[in-house]
Amino acid sequence: MRTKLAVDGRECLEELDPPAALSGSSGNLGGPLDQAGRDRGPVPIGMDVEVLVVEEDQRGAAHVEHEGVVRWLRHIAMLTKRRGVRQRPSMELDPLAPAREASILLVDGRGLRLMRLKVLGNGPDISVVGFGAWETSIDESSVAADRAIDAMRAGVEAGMTWIDTAEVYGMGRSEELVARALEDRPDILVLTKVWHRLHGELTRDAVRSAAEASLERLGRDALDLYLLLEADPRLAVEDTWETMAALADEGLVRAVGVCNFTQEHVRRCERVRHVDAVQNQFSLIHRDEHTALSSHCARFGTTFIAYGPLALGLLTGTTAFTDTSWGRGKTLDQLSAYQRSLFGPEVLEGHLAYVERLQIVANRAGLPLSQVALAWVSLRDEFTVAIAGSTSAGNTRANAAAGSLRLEPSLLAELDALRISD
Repeated sequence: MRTKLAVDGRECLEELDPPAALSGSSGNLGGPLDQAGRDRGPVPIGMDVEVLVVEEDQRGAAHVEHEGVVRWLRHIAMLTKRRGVRQRPSMELDPLAPAREASILLVDGRGLRLMRLKVLGNGPDISVVGFGAWETSIDESSVAADRAIDAMRAGVEAGMTWIDTAEVYGMGRSEELVARALEDRPDILVLTKVWHRLHGELTRDAVRSAAEASLERLGRDALDLYLLLEADPRLAVEDTWETMAALADEGLVRAVGVCNFTQEHVRRCERVRHVDAVQNQFSLIHRDEHTALSSHCARFGTTFIAYGPLALGLLTGTTAFTDTSWGRGKTLDQLSAYQRSLFGPEVLEGHLAYVERLQIVANRAGLPLSQVALAWVSLRDEFTVAIAGSTSAGNTRANAAAGSLRLEPSLLAELDALRISD
């Protein structure tokens, strides 16, 4: 089998027979890193497994889909060691991961990372953490645009397989930046949204026109996932959903979903056509919407895409809305309902006290709170993935790394039990 690998930014080709290459070897890979970048100890490797699938992508990353990914990692570690690449895996390797959780293997100068994957509706596998491009359109300067593009590309290089945007983000500017960032990456999925407030009413012609405009800005032949940003109050949800279903039937979009929909609205849509994904708020701070929709997602195979998993920065240590990209120059009376639910004066004190308690748990685990918060969301079940946006390439890489973390069951249980009202 011929496998292409990228090692420290340089491609290398290896002719190998996986069963022969993997048989009879033993040893350790370096362990996970602490916050200072030091290894916290080796992870023992010693499994008798069989490699089932190894593919290559356009950027030279090996794609591995099988239960025995740990054994394959050991072989890759030997290859890269011979080339002088220091091994620093940034995750705990879990040999008991179910086979359906495929992983992306990246080999580079920073070590080996595995991004967990889940199925998007009935379609392709997607990374459990994707890039959110809302924030990228706030600053309209060319310097900010370049920085946003660098951040998106950093996320892709770190294992993110999708980017979330919308027509309303910067009135099309976000979609245009996504197109520039993904100019040579047609394999990366793009999720975008239509908003009724921009069109007066979501008639068939309005939705089709909006989809075609998004396609033009994105430079794509089809939208990988097209979502209603919210329900149009002037129309029955069934009527709007029939329009979305027609776009899917015609191949203009590959999958369709909804955002900010209630459980009842999602059920009504499901009777018309399968809802591939729902995108609602979900974080350690806000859990109700996920709780309300989780049984539906599990029953019908609908992906739950969590927006706000870092609570607009609260779960990264931000203490005031004016310190965020969205809040600079704004007064409290200019906050949206979503922003006020996190930073409003009536809730902020309780939220900050809660974050302090979460920080203690994260410190004890030796992990940044932001990564713990993202990992907690993505480890809930088989159908939940998280959107994590940033205009910083470094922060984006850290967010992507959370997609490879497997928190201890005891830590997950502690976070589950820790509530704001306690």
